[in-house]
This record gives sequence, structure tokens and C-alpha cells, in this order.
Amino acid sequence: MAVTLEELARLVGGRVIGDPATEVSGVCPADEAQKGRIAFATGPEFVEKLRGSDASAVFVPEPIDDLEIAQVVVEDPRRAFFQAAALFKEQSAPAPGISDRAFVDPTASLGAEVTVFPLAYVGAEAAIGDRVRIYPGAYVGRGVRIGDDSTLFANVSVGEGTLIGRRVTLHFGASVGADGFGYLQEGDVHVKIPQTGGVVIEDDVEIGSNTTVDRATLGNTVIGAGTKIDNLVQVAHNCKVGRNVILVAHSGLAGSTVLGDNVLLAARSGTKDHVTVGERSIIGGMSGVRKDLPPGSKVIGYPAEDHMLWKRQRVFLAKSGELVKKVRDLEARIAELEKRLGKDD
Repeated sequence: MAVTLEELARLVGGRVIGDPATEVSGVCPADEAQKGRIAFATGPEFVEKLRGSDASAVFVPEPIDDLEIAQVVVEDPRRAFFQAAALFKEQSAPAPGISDRAFVDPTASLGAEVTVFPLAYVGAEAAIGDRVRIYPGAYVGRGVRIGDDSTLFANVSVGEGTLIGRRVTLHFGASVGADGFGYLQEGDVHVKIPQTGGVVIEDDVEIGSNTTVDRATLGNTVIGAGTKIDNLVQVAHNCKVGRNVILVAHSGLAGSTVLGDNVLLAARSGTKDHVTVGERSIIGGMSGVRKDLPPGSKVIGYPAEDHMLWKRQRVFLAKSGELVKKVRDLEARIAELEKRLGKDD
């Protein structure tokens, strides 16, 4: 579906230079410009790529006098570009409806304009909000609650009793509400601890492909509003993740970890169980947090330590070979002096 530049400018708070009736139906990068698409330019290198291109329009921060294509002047072209991308993606969404090849339990309740694709499963007493989309192969267990405008992509699994807020996105293969990893050892036998708790995913959370969020042993595992979780992340049982947290790929939280608001875990970092990380802390890539951290911490390494201390240690390590050589040279000189002094005696 196409929109005019006038409509697009209204959406992003910009103004049109050129024909406001020009229609665009998608976005494109500057170096892959296509007719009927809009790109963005934030510097001379982007503008040069657009000269003589097939793009129908471009977002720019300031008017460009000698550019042939229509322009939408906006304070932040990059942000406007992504707003437009979101608009076109939404326009291409499938029409709502329940496939006759999906299974929806008769006791489940579905809101308005819900879409359930073939081979999806919605269990007993589940409650699905308005405009929710459940893609093929997704599993929604008994008693699950899903808020308005949420999306479960293909092969997502949501275990029984899980509570999912509004505008939540679960990407391909994500698992929410599987049993936590808990066992008692009796002799040589591992005896499973029943995982009777649940999971609460608050509003505006996005969870990446093949990421796992385990149910609590007791109580709830909680993912705070606005948190964004990358692919291949592990959130163990009874974790409490604050609001607007970022968990990057291959990071992991051991059981009962508590993360404050706006914490960032970089790729392949992790925490020991029962650790609390204060708000606005940053955990560097491949780091291991083994003790509580105060708010605003910036740590890296294993075990994780203050990033400035870590950097100084790296400098010392880099110079260690040179220092060893100097020490050996000094030892040799001292030995020679001692030898000479011995002869003089």
C-alpha cells in the first residue's frame, strides 16, 4: 500500500520539497535505491549515492538544492526512516482471522481482529487480546494471558499460566515458561524440584529468536516493561529483570538474578545466581558477574571488575614482556658486578 509524501511528512513531523502527491510504498538504503521507495541521507556520502538513482524521495536534515528527487526535510532523517519502515511493515501485515487448520480450545477467549495461523495451538482458558498475531507452529498453553497488539512468531512456545503484556514481540523459536533448571542431589541421583511458578512479561518487551525465559520455582520470573532481549539468551528461573534492560546475544542470567532498570549486558556476558546488578550498570562482553554491583557500575572481565582497573591491568600485561626483559638484564648486570667485586676482594 502506497502513501503520499504529504501523509508521510505528517507522520514524521517534516515538510516536503517537491511534489507532495508523490507516492512511496516502502523504504530503501541509499545505495540500493528503487522507484517507489524512500531513502535517507545524513551526509554528503549518502547524497552522492542518491544522485541519478531511482529512489522516489529521501529524508534529509536540510534542503539540498541540486537533488532531483523529492525531499522530506526532518530533524532526524534516520529516525524518520525507521518510522516509515514501521508504517510499511504494518501495512503489509496479514488480514486478521482464525485459520481452520489452527487449534483454538473452545474455552479460550479471543479479542477483536486476532490472527491465528495454521498449525498454531491455543490452549484451554487462554485469553488473547485485540489484534494479537499467532504465527504457524506457535504454542500457547493453558491459562496464558496475552495483551493487545502482541505478536508470537513461528514456533514460539508459551507455557501455561504465563502473563504477557501489550505490544510484546516473541521472535521465532523463543521459549517462555519452560521449567527452570532445579534439582536436588540424593546420592548419585538428581531429583527434580517442581517448578510451580510463572512468568510475567510486561508491556513493550521484545524477545529474540531461540531465547529462553524459564518459569519460577515459586513466584514469578519477571521481564520489565520496555526490555529488549537478543537471540540466544538464557533467563533462568526467578530472575527479576528491570525496565528498559538490554540483553545482547549469548548473555545469560543464572537463577534469581536481579537486574535494575536500564542495565546492559553485552554479548556472551553472564551472572552468578542470586546476584543483584544496580540500575544503569553496563556489563562488558564475555564478562562474568560473581557479586552484587551498585548502580551505575561499568565492569568487564572474568571475574568482572571495574572497567578502568581492567584497562590499566591490560596495559601492564601488554608491557609485561618488556618488563621481564629489563629485569633479566638487570639481574645479569648485577651478577656481573658481583663477580667483579668478588675478584677485587
